[in-house]
Amino acid sequence: MTRLIKHLNENNPLDLLNLVQFKKDCLPYLKQLKKDNFKFLYSGRRKTDPIFKQKVRKDRKPLDTPEEIHNLIDNEFFYQHGVKARSQSLFALTDWIKTGFYGNTYYVFPVGNKYSFIYSNNITDLFVKINDTLQERYNLTTSLWRKLESASKDDVLYWSNLNHQYFVGDKHKVGDKEIITKQEYLSITKSVISSLIRKNYTKSRSLSDIPYRNEIMVICDEAWMIDKNLISIDYMKSWIQENT
Repeated sequence: MTRLIKHLNENNPLDLLNLVQFKKDCLPYLKQLKKDNFKFLYSGRRKTDPIFKQKVRKDRKPLDTPEEIHNLIDNEFFYQHGVKARSQSLFALTDWIKTGFYGNTYYVFPVGNKYSFIYSNNITDLFVKINDTLQERYNLTTSLWRKLESASKDDVLYWSNLNHQYFVGDKHKVGDKEIITKQEYLSITKSVISSLIRKNYTKSRSLSDIPYRNEIMVICDEAWMIDKNLISIDYMKSWIQENT
């Protein structure tokens, strides 16, 4: 611990008691990290604190995903893996460069011994994959839900052969056109989501097999964040080697 404290003191005025607590809190994960050949987790944060401990929100709201579809995804993760992974996890990557799009890059260290990771070896972004699958198999997209979301109870999506796309209209007035109701749309989407999660997502405590750029849902109650600019990757590796 002494070398790291000296290193931090030379660069940032950190609370050394927090650093001691960090090791105590994260020891199970630090040991696993060493076994996984130091495949660090990173997260982009709109913060400037050099090091802090953060509780993981259990009511995360979607930024771009329609809420109804977000709930379908969450419920399917709960059914298959026992946790609503989209709203009750911390999102991270093993590619630190990509996290810069979301803010300052931090190392992520889950606290305690009950952490786990849910990830896919094949899917980089689940929402994008759902959208692509709906398009390829059913000529539908997730963006169509936004049209139905604000539609009246008698409105449906109907296919226009002239424009080669779906529009919203009154189901009593669209005649013989191909139509799909809200319930049918959600049923198809739920089936796609269930299949993608069942076939592609794993719950594990190890990150050794995860591809470089795929999103990771970190399941834990708290996590320590350390600014990547504060400590180099090589130094972090050597400190973990010495102290775990």
